[in-house]
Amino acid sequence: MAGIWRDLDRAPLDPIMAANERWPAMVAAHPDAIKTTIGILVNGATGSVWRPRLIEDALVEAVDVNAVAKKYDYLPPLGLNSYREGVARLIMGDPLYEDKVENMVTAQTLGGTTTLTLASKVLARAFDQEKLGSKKPTLLYDGGWKNHEQVFGDDFQIETYDHLDANGKYNHDGLLEKISGADPATVVLLQACGYNDDGIDRTPQQWAELLNLIAAKQLPLILDTAYAGLAGRLPDDRFPILAAANRDIFTVLGISNSKNLGLYDGRVGLVAFMNVGKGTNPQYGPLEDLLKRTIRGIYSSPPRFPAEAVGEVLMDKTSRQAIAEEIGIARMDLVDRRRAFASSLNDAFPGINEGRGLFTKLFRDGFTERQFQEIEAQGILALRSSRISIGGITSANIPRVGAVISEVLEARK
Repeated sequence: MAGIWRDLDRAPLDPIMAANERWPAMVAAHPDAIKTTIGILVNGATGSVWRPRLIEDALVEAVDVNAVAKKYDYLPPLGLNSYREGVARLIMGDPLYEDKVENMVTAQTLGGTTTLTLASKVLARAFDQEKLGSKKPTLLYDGGWKNHEQVFGDDFQIETYDHLDANGKYNHDGLLEKISGADPATVVLLQACGYNDDGIDRTPQQWAELLNLIAAKQLPLILDTAYAGLAGRLPDDRFPILAAANRDIFTVLGISNSKNLGLYDGRVGLVAFMNVGKGTNPQYGPLEDLLKRTIRGIYSSPPRFPAEAVGEVLMDKTSRQAIAEEIGIARMDLVDRRRAFASSLNDAFPGINEGRGLFTKLFRDGFTERQFQEIEAQGILALRSSRISIGGITSANIPRVGAVISEVLEARK
């Protein structure tokens, strides 16, 4: 571009997106190629994208041609009430939802990424810029999902810490130290469960220590919740949500339904600003207004489908329980595949069975470049970081992935 336009630099692709661009060429060269990169949950037996049966049935009904023809108006910026309540009840549990509903601002969003984008924009605008001066507020996060930096980078200074220590164990003391030294203008972002990188989650005791410190320092908290029910049982995976709520921490709960409801291309999610203080806090109304105004400036209003289908199912308590049971079955399938993958590598990587959810990471610092190239040369699409999405590999393909990796690692000893 000429004239007043500057020359644009090439922007490196996110490694996962870069892998997706390599995929067509790999399939052409290896018709039996296997993808280990993208965080999609498939049925371990069939390889099709997993989705709860009740959601599948409701989607078919919701997109009925005759029904669609009658529904052409915009949804309000905050979205469908049935979706917002149904998803909040599923993820938070009925007792917590009913306790906090009057103390919470929620909005239906366009999937998990837009949920976090709204959190970034709203929180950044809520800081007192006069007190900040020329600096941005700080986002402290634990480095797993690199897209966090892209989502929050325009509004926040980014500070990370290593989720794993030098021995490949969860670096709890490192995070406590970071939070202890955090500036007051800091937002802490943590993944609630199924940690997206290595699958290593915190224990309830570790969560309690972190949340006690966050509460004492009065720091806002973002809980990125994309894998609820797929790491542990839903009551277990919601522990940090309940613990943060009970400590009266101002918490932004970011929920994605891509994985636990199988709605990747449906782009549905929920953002919930908890412990806002409706009725007692004069900031409740302005915060809701700010959220609406931010939505208006980004996408105006969310789509009706498939949120209508999800809301219809999840507003019924019996159906919510059935959905939770289906998610539990999917989780046990994931556990079986995790054990099979560990076995295919001769149980040489304890972190595989120690982890939960869709992901594991073989090496803290990733594959060497040569290992990475040799793995891909054998038709296994991989990430240089050595993060493997177990959820995206069928049970039948796991032995081959393990055999290729073992062969490459053994050859370079």
